[in-house]
Amino acid sequence: MTAFLGIEVFLGGRATPSLHLDPQSGIPGYLLAFLLLYTAGLCVLLWVARKMRRRYPVAKGVLSAGFVLGSVLAYLTGQRGEFLLYLLLLGALVFCASGDILLGIANKSHSKVRAKPFVAGSLCFLLAHLFFCTLFFTEAAFRPLDLIFPAVLVALLFYLSKKGKIRLKKMWPLGYSYTALVGLMASKAVICGFRVGILSGLGLFTAVGAVLFLVSDVILLFLYFGVKRLHWLRTGNLITYYSGIALIGLSAHWY
Repeated sequence: MTAFLGIEVFLGGRATPSLHLDPQSGIPGYLLAFLLLYTAGLCVLLWVARKMRRRYPVAKGVLSAGFVLGSVLAYLTGQRGEFLLYLLLLGALVFCASGDILLGIANKSHSKVRAKPFVAGSLCFLLAHLFFCTLFFTEAAFRPLDLIFPAVLVALLFYLSKKGKIRLKKMWPLGYSYTALVGLMASKAVICGFRVGILSGLGLFTAVGAVLFLVSDVILLFLYFGVKRLHWLRTGNLITYYSGIALIGLSAHWY
């Protein structure tokens, strides 16, 4: 516990942003029940991804609708603080859900990825991260510490590209822009999580969700642009992404 407190002070203290009325409140049982049901849906999606690829976009759309509706439920049954700030979160989730469906269409076939829906889906996620960044920077002002994740990720992408492990080709502007933005989102989300208390429901769901989202995007980079296509990458991406986005969405309970 002392270590957590020290990190929180280093990241700006335990000052609680005004939009969160009681970030230290516990995790309600209905959120845990929703996560169990959602996990069952994720298992179904993993099965569809392997056995019923034609149904893949539909399965992704259903589960994506789940994290959007779960977030709305969490907000309405929670503390219902600053509504306009929750709209930023909801907008980000809707763009993520749209990106999910488009990427599902792009990956409907086992043999190849369809370029147009892939680019459209990537742009949806880019917009989603703009919403996320706006939300988190509203909660806590910019600090140089925020640039750690994006700087490391962009440097890693540059290194892997030079080594021939990653081939972005004509997609390099989108690839570098997205990498920097998702790194910035995750960095600020983790800092916000520590500021409100990493052991609180709000801090835990926000920080862990953002880290899982970040990990999913790193996996996605190798899945689409890596020289070697490993079968476990898609499974790893789906598990980390859908887990992370659900936790971020359910953090609305403490808004």
